Amino acid sequence: MSRQKAPRKYIDSHWLIFAFQGIVGLTFGLFAVLTDIYDVYTLVVFAALTLVLFAIAEFINIAYRQIRGFSWSITIFIALIDMAVACALIFFRSDVYTTHIMIIAGYMILRGLFEIIMGLKVHTDKTDKFMWTVCGMLGIILGFVTLADQGISETTFIRVFGTYLMIVGLTNLIYSVHSKNALLEGSPSN
Repeated sequence: MSRQKAPRKYIDSHWLIFAFQGIVGLTFGLFAVLTDIYDVYTLVVFAALTLVLFAIAEFINIAYRQIRGFSWSITIFIALIDMAVACALIFFRSDVYTTHIMIIAGYMILRGLFEIIMGLKVHTDKTDKFMWTVCGMLGIILGFVTLADQGISETTFIRVFGTYLMIVGLTNLIYSVHSKNALLEGSPSN
């Protein structure tokens, strides 16, 4: 007998997925903002590695959601976007840095849209709604600012991306704690 997929939202993913992505995002963000490395290609490789780690977490999330009988179409979409952007950053590694700027800015805008949608889908906790929505709006703003600044330096756009991933990281960590607490209290989440 085939198991029916429950129409659970992405936001109902296991709290450890959010915790892992929070740690990865925060770590890269701090590195990007505080590093003394000024080689754009090295920084791009670190950004790509971060997105690969995000994708791996999402692939693990797919397995978790499959085992639980939850739908996982959004999860695979996110994993493929993270992996595609990471591959594009590596593939265009030897190109001029404006290609990297467009890829990273586009990613921030796309992820920001997803986070706003995710924030609107959180149905009970107003703090979580606010947090995800603000995180998404900041991603969109930083993405458009990065695209609009024609004079951005070779490494500044990575630092802007790092700042955004620190925000994403903190948002994921806070949400993971809220999600875990809801789980411990017996909420149907996770």
